[in-house]
Amino acid sequence: MSPLQQVDNLIEQQQPFRLSYQDAAERLWSYTVLHARVVPIEKRQYLMCRAEESEGNQDVEGLRHNWSLRLDRIAEAAVVSIEKPWLDDLERIPVEFHLSGGLAFAYKRKYEDEFVSELQGEPPIRRVIRNISGTFWFFREISRYGNDYYNDDRILHKVPSNEMLKVRGSTLGANEKFCRYSHPWEECNATVWH
Repeated sequence: MSPLQQVDNLIEQQQPFRLSYQDAAERLWSYTVLHARVVPIEKRQYLMCRAEESEGNQDVEGLRHNWSLRLDRIAEAAVVSIEKPWLDDLERIPVEFHLSGGLAFAYKRKYEDEFVSELQGEPPIRRVIRNISGTFWFFREISRYGNDYYNDDRILHKVPSNEMLKVRGSTLGANEKFCRYSHPWEECNATVWH
């Protein structure tokens, strides 16, 4: 049985497992996976998983146990079931973003959206609150809308103290489409996230 078939079977059985993974820099990592699903993204298959390990994950606090692993990089014969409880979902945090212009009118509700407002104000703005499991794919999705989106819209990250963390989209240049928070509890500037 191939590692991919093993992974599919273990997910279907909701059975935690350990796997070895080789990243793009050819470093070998081991993960103890407690929740996972296979997701097609941009012509590739990814294992979106929640693991015990967080070392090396540069995502925001609250999402550091989530990993996006390319299925074709899971090492041969490196998937083993373990006896631990299966978790219900990936870690998630709510993110609020505001859409204006044509995006406000054209926006279609996504499965992960917790709230989508009616158009409000002049010019019309649509508020969206989405539970995200990783900032990389979230910013990758909204980067498709180009720099006009970043210049016109705001992205707000709710933190546990009910304060809002503002990420100024206008600070993102054409080649800086991904963001990393310098500290999850304070206002920060956006930087390139690798």
